Amino acid sequence: MTPSKEGEINVNFKDKSFCFTGNMADLKRTQAEREVRSRLAATQKVVNASLDYLVIGSIPSVGWKYGDYGNKIEKAVELIKEGSNLKLIPEDEFMLALENTPISGSGELDKKILIIRYSSLVKSGDFDVQALE
Repeated sequence: MTPSKEGEINVNFKDKSFCFTGNMADLKRTQAEREVRSRLAATQKVVNASLDYLVIGSIPSVGWKYGDYGNKIEKAVELIKEGSNLKLIPEDEFMLALENTPISGSGELDKKILIIRYSSLVKSGDFDVQALE
């Protein structure tokens, strides 16, 4: 949990969900997602009613100049207007929250998906152990 000043968002990580949009100056998106998970929070790729925080990268896309803020931001604003507790966080406040929240885990995903092409494992009807390497 981060201390909040006037106008800042109090960011809590534990059991919360985060999504990222735009480019970040300080971290790559995968690094930011790992940092979130290491503080016992979840990351997701889409903005929906279950999302707690949308982190907005500090490097804007060209479209922002013309009022096109992208689908994630537009969807988040719509959800907020409908009463969602979703918070929009600028990158600098997100980075401050990371600095002020201790790490509680590795941030690595616990579950991995293994995709196997069965045809590459079987040669002439026999199981090919070397194909697994």
